[in-house]
Amino acid sequence: MNVRQVVEIAKEWVQDHGSQLPGFHGAHLMGTINYLPKDAPFPPYKDVDMNLVLEDHGVPLDAFYKGLILEGGRVSVEEYRSPEAVLSHPGLAPNLAVNSILSDPSGLLTRLHTVVAQEYPRRKWVLARCEAEKKRYFEGLQKIRHADSVSEALVNLYLVTEGLTGIVAVAALRPPTHRRCLILMRQVLEEHGMVELEEDMLRLMGF
Repeated sequence: MNVRQVVEIAKEWVQDHGSQLPGFHGAHLMGTINYLPKDAPFPPYKDVDMNLVLEDHGVPLDAFYKGLILEGGRVSVEEYRSPEAVLSHPGLAPNLAVNSILSDPSGLLTRLHTVVAQEYPRRKWVLARCEAEKKRYFEGLQKIRHADSVSEALVNLYLVTEGLTGIVAVAALRPPTHRRCLILMRQVLEEHGMVELEEDMLRLMGF
C-alpha cells in the first residue's frame, strides 16, 4: 500500500466514523506521512496519525481499519482559533503548512492552511515555535526536580529530550518527531557541521 492509498482510506474512515463525533469540525493528518511522496510505500506496522478537531478535546481514538492502524487525537477547536495560534504551535504548524486535510466541512482548516503555508517559514513564527519548545524543555526540568519517583523522572527526561531536539528541528523548518527525535537532531546538526552539540546533549542527559 502506498501513501496515496493510505490517505484515501483515512479520508473514508473520517467520513464514516470520525465525522460522527459530537462537535466535529474537521480532520487532518499529522506526522511523517505529510512529507512522503504519494507513491512511496507505507509500512503496514506504522500507525496513521491524525487530529480530529472537535468542540472539546478528549482521549485519542485508536482504530484498525482496512489494514491500517489509525490514531486520532481528539483536539479542541480552540487550538485552531487563528492562523497565529497555529503558526506558533510546533506540532500543528508543519502539518498545516502542507495539504494534510482529510475533512473540512466548515472550511476552517482550508482557511488556516492557506495562511500557514505562506507564513510558515517567516522568522517571527520560527522563533515563536522555538520558544514553545524551550518552554516545554524548562517545564520538563522542573517536573524532574519535583518527581516523586524514578519512573516519573524518566518520563519527564524524555519530555526534556523532545524539547531540546524539537528546538533544533523547528529552527531548521523540519517537523518535530517523537520516536526519531534524536536521529533527526543529528541529521540537522550534521548538515550544519555542529554534530558535537548532540554529543554534548547526550552526555548531559546521561545517555
